[in-house]
Amino acid sequence: AADRMIARLSDLLRMTLDLEDTQVTTLRQEIQFVECYLEIQFTRFRDRLRTEMAIPTSRLDAEVPTLILQPIVENAIRHGIAPRSTPGTVYLFAGTDNGRLKLTIIDDGAGLGPGWEERRSSGLGVRNTRDRLTALYGAEQSFDIATNDYGGVTVTISLPLRGVAEENSA
Repeated sequence: AADRMIARLSDLLRMTLDLEDTQVTTLRQEIQFVECYLEIQFTRFRDRLRTEMAIPTSRLDAEVPTLILQPIVENAIRHGIAPRSTPGTVYLFAGTDNGRLKLTIIDDGAGLGPGWEERRSSGLGVRNTRDRLTALYGAEQSFDIATNDYGGVTVTISLPLRGVAEENSA
């Protein structure tokens, strides 16, 4: 397990260095990066972490900001799964709607605390993600964080659909 974790850390570092000067990448590359990160977390959490992904293959060439998903997945694990003594799941979905790419990350943890406000949050991941999205897309993007009715948190990122033909949108 330790050898596998070191190998995946090495892969993660190599991927990060390869993407260092890139503002946008494909959803395919972003998912590969997240999967590498998740393998490290599976070693750490073993049976306590589950993941489910629903990414249509027709969307894998869509353009997304480089390293946009990993901090959100990390927060889902850190705040949604890690505090639990029972297994938890992180879900990652991608879809399109009216010329927009919609990325959704959901955890089934405890949710945001009472009175949680993003502007008062001390986390860099959320702030950096919002700042990067604003810098790259301005008003054409949205970034929403909400507690689910059944517990856990949903983060939704909506961007202009680029890199795939519009007629494939669905």
